[in-house]
Amino acid sequence: MKQISCRKQCETERSTPEIEVVSNATFEPDDVVLDLFCGCGTTIHAAQKLDRQWIGIDITYLAINLIKRRLKDAFGEEIEFEEKGQPTDFASAKRLAELDKFQFQHWPCLLLARVR
Repeated sequence: MKQISCRKQCETERSTPEIEVVSNATFEPDDVVLDLFCGCGTTIHAAQKLDRQWIGIDITYLAINLIKRRLKDAFGEEIEFEEKGQPTDFASAKRLAELDKFQFQHWPCLLLARVR
């Protein structure tokens, strides 16, 4: 399976140092960073690096899995975060297929990419 480059997928991506500067100037250490369109996860990465709590939201499984891989690559496999929305059983996979057949077709491919 082909590796995905953030730079080709997210036109508005900023560098992690840029986001760190903005985050340090904007957020207090106990604030929660909310990224509603987290795409490649640069803001999430910066928030984690700055030891901030964060919530990242994206509608594509491609982005969600890309961010998970990015966080594990940067902070180690032991990084802990809660993920919601990915199908975990037959009923939730069926629901995804009914709601969005295009996202459903990406979901099993991403599962297979984890197996390799």
